[in-house]
Amino acid sequence: MDESAVALGWDFFGPLIHEIVAVLGRFGPADQAAIERFLDGVHTAVVQRRTGEE
Repeated sequence: MDESAVALGWDFFGPLIHEIVAVLGRFGPADQAAIERFLDGVHTAVVQRRTGEE
């Protein structure tokens, strides 16, 4: 990936990343753990669907 691609990605996703981190910071540790488990489960489901695993 060249530097212009990195810059373009940061221009697009950088502000969003900062906003997401700020939102996540409003949740306590237990809620953050629940969010992490949920996102891990979603990721696993997507990978399984894409690879045909059940």
